[in-house]
Amino acid sequence: MLQPARDALDPIRISSGFRLKELNIAVGGVNNSDHRLFCSRCNSD
Repeated sequence: MLQPARDALDPIRISSGFRLKELNIAVGGVNNSDHRLFCSRCNSD
């Protein structure tokens, strides 16, 4: 599914993503972190 984007953009580096509540707590994230929102932002290098 992502291969066409990968072919067009060359390497894609995912630097951040969605976190489950438990993981967010474990890494010290705040409760209203953007990581808790599904795909709040997508970037490519």
